[in-house]
Amino acid sequence: MNNYLLPEDDGLPARESGEWVKEKLFYVQRYIDTFETAMRKGLGGKRNYIDLFSGPGKCAIRGTNEHLLGSPLLSLNTQYPFTDYYFGDLDQQNIDHLKERAKTSKVPQNHIHYLTGDANQKVQDVVHDIELADGVFIKGWARVSI
Repeated sequence: MNNYLLPEDDGLPARESGEWVKEKLFYVQRYIDTFETAMRKGLGGKRNYIDLFSGPGKCAIRGTNEHLLGSPLLSLNTQYPFTDYYFGDLDQQNIDHLKERAKTSKVPQNHIHYLTGDANQKVQDVVHDIELADGVFIKGWARVSI
């Protein structure tokens, strides 16, 4: 059995991070837990998790042997999974490592979308994909249903 979804070294590369990332990931986890609990029955049941700076999915604390689940893996390990996930990174190798880890989650793989490239450009792909799925097109700040 692999340890891809555990906060430990799994043999794949991890994003080297400082001690500060512990606090950041603590708050990300709290936000995910609160959001998924509060919104799982709202929004027509549709909830998308978007992380266009996902990295390889795990963090390694610089100067230690400590490994943490990064935000993408935290989002995949929720009690009430999101409807769809959009993970992006500039580096294809990061996406490949994240895919390897994510395929062991309980989330159906066809609900996880991976994008490689500049987040400033890929965000348009995500918006378009969500618009198509929802049948709603965003024009400036107004939502137009079709």
